[in-house]
Amino acid sequence: MGVKALQIPNKDTAGLRWASVSFVRMLDTNESLSGTPTVTEVDTADLTIANVANSTSEMEINGETVAAGKALRFTIDSGQAGFYTLEAIGYSNSSPPQKFVVTLELQVS
Repeated sequence: MGVKALQIPNKDTAGLRWASVSFVRMLDTNESLSGTPTVTEVDTADLTIANVANSTSEMEINGETVAAGKALRFTIDSGQAGFYTLEAIGYSNSSPPQKFVVTLELQVS
């Protein structure tokens, strides 16, 4: 596994939720995310994860402003009540690209 994300998104069992993961502390100066990111559920197949993309606009994550291209965004649907571990993988626009792996916890209630 990789670096553990600070954020713990919470989602309702019946709802669809957008989630974001910041890579700002891993990217070098003037680097941004590029290529095809992935987000997968580690332990089960209960969740539906879709719309995985590098951010295209500035957003706030954990009270911090994160510039476009410095975070991943994705949707989470389904799931039973409990905690899930997700793994997010992003790639930098450097040559050769750096690969960053972040794990995060999701609470479904």
